Amino acid sequence: MSDSGGIEGGTVREREEPPKKKHKKDRTADLEDRAETMRVELAHWATDIAELKKTATTVPDIKLGSMTVTCVNVGQGDCTLVVTPSGRRFLIDCGFDPRSTSPGQADKFNGIKNSLIDDAVRSAGFLKDTTVLHTLVLTHADVDHNSRIAEALDGCTIYHVYHSGIYGKYQQQTQKLVGKAATPEPSTDGGTVDPNATEENPPIKQLVCRWTNKDNHKAGTQTAQILLRNKPVAKYGTDADSIDFPVTGGIRIWREEKCTVTVLAAGVAPKSYTAVQDAEGVSIQDGSNAENEKNTGSVVTLFQAFSGADTKKVLICGDTTRSTEQYLLDTHADAIKDVDLLLVPHHGSATTSSAPDFIAQVNPKNAVISAGGRLSQYRHPRWATVKRYLEHFVTAKTAPVAAHTVVCFATEEETRPRPPDEKEQKRLGITALKSVEAVKAGCFEITITYPLYMTPIGTLLTDGKG
Repeated sequence: MSDSGGIEGGTVREREEPPKKKHKKDRTADLEDRAETMRVELAHWATDIAELKKTATTVPDIKLGSMTVTCVNVGQGDCTLVVTPSGRRFLIDCGFDPRSTSPGQADKFNGIKNSLIDDAVRSAGFLKDTTVLHTLVLTHADVDHNSRIAEALDGCTIYHVYHSGIYGKYQQQTQKLVGKAATPEPSTDGGTVDPNATEENPPIKQLVCRWTNKDNHKAGTQTAQILLRNKPVAKYGTDADSIDFPVTGGIRIWREEKCTVTVLAAGVAPKSYTAVQDAEGVSIQDGSNAENEKNTGSVVTLFQAFSGADTKKVLICGDTTRSTEQYLLDTHADAIKDVDLLLVPHHGSATTSSAPDFIAQVNPKNAVISAGGRLSQYRHPRWATVKRYLEHFVTAKTAPVAAHTVVCFATEEETRPRPPDEKEQKRLGITALKSVEAVKAGCFEITITYPLYMTPIGTLLTDGKG
């Protein structure tokens, strides 16, 4: 297999959608969440500042022939660094929600988080020796996924940018940095890898993979589109000059001899599927506000690295929700099966992500949650979600790992979680449980011996010997 960049197949176009106003009740809920965060921070101020300072992410050194994946500790947000066997750098999201910290303590908390991100991105295992970021994937336009991009990538050149949703909805500083830094990747023959990208039309592409008929999948088709930001066209699915193509294999955005990178979902429409319930009766759906529409449309990226006869898989899900997960099950069941590392969807939300069927199919060897711990504004991860993964590991007879701590919160309905009793703790691989009484919504820390982790985590997935 030869090295090649850009996207395989498809036609390029763009759509425009009117912005949606934020409802008054959403703003009220935001204010209530921030007030709760302030109260929690005051209760944990000294302890959490000390703990945050100790969570610097270890980024594995670059080793040609190997693939490394690093999930950086950003609190409430996402930042994932991937280096392929050929040394190509991928950054999937880069940010946290600065509003989740109370104003009186924002400078110190957010300053530490900024340093954690910048140090990881500029480490020897990523961009220390180069100013070229080969690919930036913006899963969706939430601030906690792109707030640090402008600073972390200042002075860099970016060859390929992929995003979900309307690019104009991303933060202004993100738009400016990416617009300035995005440069067509040069090819060996003096041209560019992507012939559609020019200085006037930078390589910034919106991705769409979804059903053409979200209400009746049998009547619709599975299609994909790649849309150049600077070429507006008519509404999705109606432009006579465009060609939709089947997405049975997803959109391949990179391939090299020992690695492929594929977008499996992006722009999935909300309410494409009805809600389901877990074993505890918790309803899992897409959410009802405008923010969750962005979440459902998140870019889902699959990295596959080949080492001899072995294939390692990494699945990065952004803030995907119920419909996105079921879309993946319906269209890419084989591709998402038996994943070596899963970045848990939507920070471990109980009522929008990690449905039991999805967890069972992915069957992760390791799952990592990016969330804010005891200071999570949105109280992620939820105990209901953590329990779903632990139940899966029990069923799958997963081998135990070194003991480590995970923080759990109540469900979105604000009911206090029922901590497992001693018998259930033993069954779920929980060796210790401590209640965090200061958190009004209900919070406890568990020590577990199954491979579900919270960031940071850095791992060498292939050894380069294959």
